Amino acid sequence: MEKLEKTVDKIALEVVKHTEAIKGLVTKGEFSEFRNENFTRLDNMMVVLSRLDEERVFTIERVRRIEKEIGKIKSRLALT
Repeated sequence: MEKLEKTVDKIALEVVKHTEAIKGLVTKGEFSEFRNENFTRLDNMMVVLSRLDEERVFTIERVRRIEKEIGKIKSRLALT
């Protein structure tokens, strides 16, 4: 009988440990909310990155046009 009581006590201690461990886990709802918040943040970052990429393309093209204009001005100044 004493052996049975010791076994029950061990099992009870394990159940208490597992119960405490389970309390620290997130629920499906909490995880879903966390995931949605992170996807929203990632979407916002992608919008910013897309805008920066578009701005980079326009800036490069503007620099090319200015360099062409400078080249024309230099050639005119050399002729005068």
